[in-house]
Formats: sequence, structure tokens, C-alpha cells
Amino acid sequence: MNNPLVIVGVLVVVAVLAFWMRRAGARDDLTSARPDSEPDDAAAASERFGSPSQGAATSFEPSSVTVLDDDEPDTDSHIAITSEGLLFLPSGHGVLIGPEHALKARAEGRPVTGHSRIGGEGAAASEEAEHLPTVMFSAGDLVVTRIRRGAPDLDPWRLEALGRDRDLQMWSFETREGAEVARTLLDARVVRPPLDEHGEPIPFGDEDFFVAERELERTLNELTSDFDDETRK
Repeated sequence: MNNPLVIVGVLVVVAVLAFWMRRAGARDDLTSARPDSEPDDAAAASERFGSPSQGAATSFEPSSVTVLDDDEPDTDSHIAITSEGLLFLPSGHGVLIGPEHALKARAEGRPVTGHSRIGGEGAAASEEAEHLPTVMFSAGDLVVTRIRRGAPDLDPWRLEALGRDRDLQMWSFETREGAEVARTLLDARVVRPPLDEHGEPIPFGDEDFFVAERELERTLNELTSDFDDETRK
């Protein structure tokens, strides 16, 4: 499976299901106002989620994406570490995401922003992360990113992204700075919004993330139901 989005899809089954279940008990503030029906517009979706401005300063306008120049070096680039101990590491014109032990040689000498929940800055990857594969995101694999506040004791800061098929990807960070560094890497090297019939980048908003999260929840519920059925046999 060389396609990074396919690999991430597998990781969703393995890791995000557990993350989502842990998060359920800690996100009453995010779900208590869930509407019974789909939002009619982006404003309703924003009310459902809370404005992204409640987290880091976030813009969905494609013009905010800075594309790297072909000759721009990345040797001094910062790298970020997630709550689970996954590193975001610039690599060529893409971004590698993987456990620290797998990327240690590549990351040597570069400043690390953020820390995992099991230790201080640059802490070794957790056991959960050590068994995850390293994923390479290339230009065009994602179309938009945003940063949001999460549940304080679970995922204080959350970096979310939509793939080219509008599938939701998300990573948790202990610090806002860590999430911002990771987002900057993705925006510069990976995020490429599609173009409309006039050749202009198509903007994305809260409603796009709302739909993607609902689809992810639906998938996870189906997986949980299938697992329960198997255990009863």
C-alpha cells in the first residue's frame, strides 16, 4: 500500500476508533448542541463545531497556502510532534509522518516543536505510535487544513485536514505551537486545493469538515457494530 491515503485509512480503523471512543466521554462541549438534521449552511455547521478562531488563527482560503519554491532548502525546518509521539518531518516536497524511532536519523539536528503526552519536548514515541507505519504525504494528497481546540485532557489542540476525496484526517497536539508547525508543513508541501472552471482555487469551510466528520463517525459506528456482531458469534 504505497498510497498514503490508503495507509491512513487503515490507521483510522486501528487508531482513530480508539481515539474517538476515548474522546466521546470528554467532548460534551462539542456534541451537546448537535442538531438532529444536517446543517442548512456553513453558519449552522460553524455553530455545531464552534468557530475555528476559538483555536488557532485559521483560514480556509486557498490563497493562504504557501507553495515551496523548487530550490528552497528545508534543512532548517522545524518539525512537530503529536500527542501520540508521531513526528511531522519535511521530506523533499512532501511531509513524512511517523513514530520518532523510525524518523530519528532524518530528524537529527532539527528543532522539535511540541511534545508527546508521555514526556517533555522531543519525548520518545509512545508504544501506540511505535507500531504505526511511516506515511508520506505528497503534493495534492490534502486540499485544506485547520486547527481547532479539542478536549483539554485528551487532545488540547487538533489539526484537521481533508483529503482529495474529502476524507477527514486528524492529529492531536499538546501545544498550539506544535499544531501550527505541522499545519505549516502540510500547507506548504501537501495542500493543493482543486480548481474551479475558471482556474481559481475552490475554498472550503466548516460545512465541508462537518460532512467529513459525520462520514467518519458513520464508518466507525459500522466498524464497531461489525466487531460486536463478530464477538457474539
